[in-house]
This record gives sequence, C-alpha cells and structure tokens, in this order.
Amino acid sequence: MGVLSRISKINPWHFLWIAIVLSEVFTLISTAVLSLVWWGAVSRDLLIIGSIDALVVSLPVAGIVIYFLNKTYRLAAEVQAHKAVATSLKSRGAYFQTILNVFPDPLMVINADYTIDFTNAAAQNFAGRDSIVGSLTCYEASHQASAPCDGASHPCPMEMVRTRKEMVHVQHEHFDGQGRRRWVDIHAAPLFDMNGEVHQIIEYSRDVTAQKNAEVRLQENEKRYRHILAVAPDVITITRLEDGRYLEVNDYFCNLTGYTREEALGRTPFDLNLFVRPEDRDRLVAALQQNGEVQDMDLQYRQKNGNVIDTLLSARRLCLGGEDCLVAVTRDITERRRKSPWRRVERFSMPSCSTCLPWRS
Repeated sequence: MGVLSRISKINPWHFLWIAIVLSEVFTLISTAVLSLVWWGAVSRDLLIIGSIDALVVSLPVAGIVIYFLNKTYRLAAEVQAHKAVATSLKSRGAYFQTILNVFPDPLMVINADYTIDFTNAAAQNFAGRDSIVGSLTCYEASHQASAPCDGASHPCPMEMVRTRKEMVHVQHEHFDGQGRRRWVDIHAAPLFDMNGEVHQIIEYSRDVTAQKNAEVRLQENEKRYRHILAVAPDVITITRLEDGRYLEVNDYFCNLTGYTREEALGRTPFDLNLFVRPEDRDRLVAALQQNGEVQDMDLQYRQKNGNVIDTLLSARRLCLGGEDCLVAVTRDITERRRKSPWRRVERFSMPSCSTCLPWRS
C-alpha cells in the first residue's frame, strides 16, 4: 500500500523522459563498446544509427510504462478511496451505534427472512444475550418461538409492513431473557430496496407491562363496580358536586324513580323534579360541607309518575377524575314507614342554603 501510494504521486511524464534518456545512453554505450570490439574504433555513423534506433524503441516502451503506471495510479487511488470510505463507514457506524445505545428501549433492524441484522444495547439486554445479530430470528429472540407470530392477538409486524409499506403499531406479549412475560408497544417502519420492495424493517418496542397490568386491574375493578351497582338493593348515584348532574345511576334508581339511565345522566335532580322539597338538597349540601358525609338523611322523592316516596340517604364526597363528586346511597322506606305506628308528623327542616348552590334553578 505504501509503494502504490508513493508511485501514484510520481508524474508519468517524468518516466517518459527518463526512459528516453536511459535508452539513448544505454544505446550509445553499447554501440561504442561493440564498435571498439569489432572494428577497433568508434564509428560515428553507427552511433547515429544506434541513437535513432534507441529513440524508436524507447518511445513505445515508455508508452507501455506510462500505461501501466496510469493503471497503477488508478488502482492506488481506488484503494485509497475504498479505505477512506471503509474508515468513514466504520466511524459513522460506531457513531450511530453509540447514539442508539443511549435509547432505553429495544431497537432492532430485521431482515426479510426474520433474521436480526442490527440491535442496540437495550435489545440485547432485553434478550439477555451479549449478541443476537445473525444468530437468532426476531421471533426466537422476542417470543422464544420456532415460527413467526401471527393471528389477531399477535399480528406479525414484518408481514404488516410488507403489505402496507408504511409504519405500523401493534402490541405484543414478549419474553425477556429471564423468561418473564412482558407486554410491549411496537412501532415498525419499512426499509426499501432499489426496486421499492421492503427488505428490512426497523422495529422499536417499549415495555408497557405496568400500564397493561394497570388497565387489566382497572377493567376488573370496573366490572366489579358495575356488578355491585347492578345487584345493589338500594339506589346508588354519583353526581357532580359543582352542578348536581348525574354521572352514574344504577338499575335500582331507574326502577324506583321511573327514569331511564339515558333520561337521568347529565341532568340534575331539579331537572327531573325529584325533590319534593327543593330545600332538602340545600340541607344535604350544607351537611356535606360541614361533616364531609351524611348518614340516613330523611328525604322525600317524587317519582316520574308523580308518586311520593320516603327515603333515607347516605352520601359522601369523593374526587373522581379531578372533580368533586357526591356518591349517594338511597334506601326506599316508604312501605316500612306506612306500616309503622309512629308515622312522621313533621319533617325536620333547616334554613335554606341556596347560596351554596349556584347551579340551582
């Protein structure tokens, strides 16, 4: 490499003149020697003829030398260029590898045959191996499976990208290096060849196991909550404390009042004309503001058909979704009260607290 580099720096025309001069000198010397040997004297005519012959011979020889020198020069230039490109690629490869290793989430470049062409450090750590490039397929590394993933629950990102030729987003259940199940959020993008076909994909995944487990717990709690609401033998309602609008009512509320869920949600008790005595709502809010909860408050409700019923209401303030709400449980005691010998003669009343209810109409 050093010789080629030094030769490539020499001007080829210098070789031409050097070849001509050396050829002339060699010819003159050899002619003089031969003339002395054969005739005992140096022949001027022989020297002139020899010089002409040397010039005629040296020109094509010099041309051949220059041709090979040019080939050598080009070869040296190409070698240097390839070496520079290789050095640059190696440097940039190390540069990008360092950048991608900073990413906390696994990133892989996957070939069309599912073999892994590139990974960052996070992907290797997730797989629990020093290197998975070239030795494993994506489904072996991620799913510990012997075939590519498929089906509605685990659609294959490679097949989806091949079909759509655009970035796709899926959720998969992967296994880490310790065999633990992990839910991951996957974004996969295509890499195209010269013919516009997908020959590789970039797959970026993020561990969302904690969020997934939280979602499952939330769904389970919601099912449990819905079940409790459905089977509860009392009215259960959730209203927004600011304006009194119903956010949730159970089936027993509908059975007792005669209003459907659609009729009740988003409306207030005043919209439905439920309170026989509107000041009862003021009493309720005043007690909540003072104690934070209410136990067995005696209230009368008006049903959709106009009938009046006696109830006992227990309620507590609760923050839901960043809003102050009121969770209330109301029990129908109409029949019990009618059968009781000690029927109520006068309802307990308190001064109006309408100033506490800017929403009251």
